[in-house]
Amino acid sequence: MMHDLRRYILFLFLLFMVGTSWAVRETVDRIVAVVGDDVILESELTREVYLYYIQFGVEIEDEAQLEDLRSSVLERMIESRILLAEAKRDTIEPSETEVEEALNQAIKEISGRFPSEEAFEEEVLQQGLTVDDLRARYREDIRERLLVDGLVERRLRPGVFVSSREVEEFYQSHIDSIPLVPAKVTLSHIMIAVVPGEEMEKAAKERAEAILALVKEGQDFAMLARRFSEDPGSAPQGGDLGYFGRGEMVPEFETAAFDLQPGEVSGLVQTVFGYHILKCEEKEADRVRISHILVLLLPGPEDAARARVRADSVRTMALAEERFASLAGRYSDDAESRDRGGVLGEFVVDDLGQFLRDAIEGLGPGEISDIVESDIGYHVVRVDAYEASRRPTYDEIKGSLKEFLFQTKLEEKSKGWIEELKEEIYVENRLAESVVEREEEDEGPALEPPGEGGELGRE
Repeated sequence: MMHDLRRYILFLFLLFMVGTSWAVRETVDRIVAVVGDDVILESELTREVYLYYIQFGVEIEDEAQLEDLRSSVLERMIESRILLAEAKRDTIEPSETEVEEALNQAIKEISGRFPSEEAFEEEVLQQGLTVDDLRARYREDIRERLLVDGLVERRLRPGVFVSSREVEEFYQSHIDSIPLVPAKVTLSHIMIAVVPGEEMEKAAKERAEAILALVKEGQDFAMLARRFSEDPGSAPQGGDLGYFGRGEMVPEFETAAFDLQPGEVSGLVQTVFGYHILKCEEKEADRVRISHILVLLLPGPEDAARARVRADSVRTMALAEERFASLAGRYSDDAESRDRGGVLGEFVVDDLGQFLRDAIEGLGPGEISDIVESDIGYHVVRVDAYEASRRPTYDEIKGSLKEFLFQTKLEEKSKGWIEELKEEIYVENRLAESVVEREEEDEGPALEPPGEGGELGRE
């Protein structure tokens, strides 16, 4: 997650390296391109560059790369405006349903580039927007893109054809560059959880009871939460969790919370996290605002050692050729896989966590790993099946290859048509002109190109 956030921060730094914000940029907007009677503004280009970055996760290292990206995005915007101008002549508008569906998909794709939905919404808020604002801002863009797609569908797509022979010839001539089918593995495991023993549970309960006694003496709840609570998210706020509704907390916590009235304090409430002391701050019909103090219930070294001995014993039985599925059913603490005889499923090897990749390295089907330690316990892992990486067969990828060749032909035909339309529509790329001017300034005085005013001076 931190890697992703650093990339976002780096990009935003480069995007705003001249020291301006979105609002300021819109105030001092300039025209970066002209297409017929339409103009493309600096703010529009900036938004498209930002959207492109989020959608495709490009790496931006310096200002030169940012300028290259701006140039390529602007060229695509110019081509889209040319096609849009032609599409508006057809006057076949997309329906509101089509616009809404495409907008929903676009927002989903953008949010999917962030580590979580919350991170996406936070980034939008940092731009002074809400998700609804973002939808409103891009609704017209989506409508225009659907117009262009409809134009391409009517004018260009019917004339594009890819034969089976073309697909097969492409496969044969590019077989060495076609990505390999990745190695896959099917795994089963038996997980032995490290759980707190009686001594750790007793110690945690005693600490919680001592804190509850201070609460009952009348000491300030928020002060006690800041001092003693082991919930790092709420302790700095005096234990305040804010409002929540039913179904948002673990059952034991939720039941105790909704049983309280404003100002009341609970006794000790035990959950999977430990012992809680709850205070009801405010209450409404379907939600409640709670502060709490948490004493975590964590396993100790003796608990980990006891789980390790148990895992060693299970592995010994598995190596003695006892049925792995039967052992998983009897001993595994992973309830989900236990009911399937320990089967975890099929995975791409490179997608596995590092601890699992290390555990199965060199193992073949039917072989069992050494004990693997994770954050939740110890694992005995068996390789059920293994498929090495390989070249895909023609039948496996002929469909995707045909679509690739079709889109390539369609793009080539589209570019040719755009060049024809450029003869009919006035186009001026001012960003490209400013780049050329800067390069000429850097290189020093140059001879005047043939013709009055040079090639760039012509209309």
